[in-house]
Amino acid sequence: MSTIKFALASLKRMAWVQGESTDRMLHINASVERMDAMIEHVALSNKIERTEARGLEENVSALELMNVVMQEYRDPDRFELDIQDGVMFRAAPHFLALIVENLVSNAVKYAAEGKIKITIHDETERLTSFRISNRVAADHHPDESRLFERYYRHPSFQNSPGMGIGLSLVHSAAQKMGAQVRYQKIDHDVVFEVRFPR
Repeated sequence: MSTIKFALASLKRMAWVQGESTDRMLHINASVERMDAMIEHVALSNKIERTEARGLEENVSALELMNVVMQEYRDPDRFELDIQDGVMFRAAPHFLALIVENLVSNAVKYAAEGKIKITIHDETERLTSFRISNRVAADHHPDESRLFERYYRHPSFQNSPGMGIGLSLVHSAAQKMGAQVRYQKIDHDVVFEVRFPR
């Protein structure tokens, strides 16, 4: 993949110097980027399945984690965050970040109008809850029976970027950590909640 990218970059430079159109090369480059992302996701999925999360737990500040995650998004006003003061996750940091980043990315990708709401609270002395909800169009609600199936994508989004791997990664990582992932449909909102043991 790196060789193909390098060759494309060279061709684009040549086309620019000669004043030729680069549309075809841009299309090829987009295809290469999608393939590269798919390979990385599949490799990550296999790595999760082979790696044990138990014994790697650390105390992770929910506020610090969300500050890092939110840096990826240019429109902070799109989010409504409710983070309990001083709340900490007791989790393997890599697995925790993977879960949170994928759920936030999914919400951004599929949300209709309205705020993306994120709540992080200590539910009990033994459970910390991460909850994210967003509104979607009435005909865009996912098939609950296939939600965490690898490569499943809603028919309306087949031509949009993505490979249907994110939620399967979330589910696998949560299982490794002893966490529970729950999905709910409330009116036009989709709600994902992950309950992490402490």
